[in-house]
Amino acid sequence: MAKNKSNTWENVVKPIVVLVVICLITSALLAVTNYFTAPIIKEKEQQAAYAAYFEVLPGADSFTTVEGFATTGVEEAVKADNGTGYAFKAVGKGFGGDVPVIVGVDMDGVITGVSFMQNSETSGFGARLWDGSEDGATYAAELTGKSGSVALGQDGVNGLSGATVSSTAVVNAVNSALNCFAEVALGQEATVEEAAPATLEEAVTALLGEGAAEASAEGAVAAYTSADGALTLVAVEAEGFAPMTVAVSFDAEGVVADLWVDVSGQTQGIGTPAGEAAYTDQFVGLSDAAAVDGVDTIAGATLSSDGVKTGVAACMEIFQTMKGGN
Repeated sequence: MAKNKSNTWENVVKPIVVLVVICLITSALLAVTNYFTAPIIKEKEQQAAYAAYFEVLPGADSFTTVEGFATTGVEEAVKADNGTGYAFKAVGKGFGGDVPVIVGVDMDGVITGVSFMQNSETSGFGARLWDGSEDGATYAAELTGKSGSVALGQDGVNGLSGATVSSTAVVNAVNSALNCFAEVALGQEATVEEAAPATLEEAVTALLGEGAAEASAEGAVAAYTSADGALTLVAVEAEGFAPMTVAVSFDAEGVVADLWVDVSGQTQGIGTPAGEAAYTDQFVGLSDAAAVDGVDTIAGATLSSDGVKTGVAACMEIFQTMKGGN
């Protein structure tokens, strides 16, 4: 009996205890390392950004940080002390995460220079922005001299060949910088993009308003009616590149009023646009599955697009059943 207990300790319990201790020690060491290195990394990033400010706004002598701006997509704004213009650190969402871009703008609102900071985009594709390749310098030159707003594929802004997602991230960042200039230099209203609902519960409030009540709907993961009874929301699970939740609000006639898609499981920059207004707004006003099938598929994101369309069609069918339709 004692031998069996000894074997249990040696063969089962002891290895588990040792593994747990190793994990605890490793986690503690990582935490300590991060505690000491994070400030150093942040300081180096700040130094790199400050050097880039002079690069994109060559006439500047020194900078003062601009406080209190509200434009989204901009992490920092500085003003040249000699009045030559502003510089901004803005970010756009790329394939591998945030794509940081430094943008210089003179007092006439014209871009004086663009610099790309290190990012996590794919090597040979979006990483060409900052890895010293000629492609990144060419793209920066395409953006220089523009004002107001920029668009990929227009007015000589071609971006990086084979890296549309990263190129689009840059355009979004540059436009954020130009919007911030309009706010801080021209006194225009800030351009603020509201964050999309992150959960179904947040989506219910966003689509139906406060006070929505749960409803019964067979085949749905959830269903709600607005407090005034004017809108009904149906949510289903659909299959995109990965499982996704599609929630659709309908008016009393079964017409799509709005929708929300959880694209957290889709590929960043490729499938995630299936949850953005530019795509989902195409479903608003539709009331039958045939019309849903006619909505364009996002190039390069067939699975995610089809997941949304399948989900919307399923929500329509469930809504009709709830209302006693065929």
